[in-house]
Amino acid sequence: MKTWILAVLCAVGLVAIGGLLGAVFSTEGYGDREQPSFAPPSWVFGPVWTALYAMIGISLALLIKQRATNALYWFGAQLFLNFLWTPAFFGIDSPLVAFIIILALLATLVVTMFKAWNYSRIAVYLLVPYVLWVAFATVLNGAHVF
Repeated sequence: MKTWILAVLCAVGLVAIGGLLGAVFSTEGYGDREQPSFAPPSWVFGPVWTALYAMIGISLALLIKQRATNALYWFGAQLFLNFLWTPAFFGIDSPLVAFIIILALLATLVVTMFKAWNYSRIAVYLLVPYVLWVAFATVLNGAHVF
């Protein structure tokens, strides 16, 4: 049990570090941009991403425990795309590049869920709020492009 808790904490920490590294590249905050009328207030993003990173980390730990190698490759790819989005949108101030990245992220995340299904359905269920949030973020990002 202690080993499992340690594995979960390490996985959540790894995912959170990736999110924090992405935020480091942000040169302007969400609130500094004109937002579409349906955008949530900026204070929503911190709690939402905190909860999502916890669920993503637990999902990762479950897939590592199941040795879901193929799913883990896709998991890593979607985490990398997640990391790239913030520097693209905020760092280089390119909503178009960020939009391309988030579309790839969304597709890769869906593939990850399909690949993980036979290893751990709980891991997949933990990713459902994440895929929904990324889908919403894709719409928000698209509002800055179109």
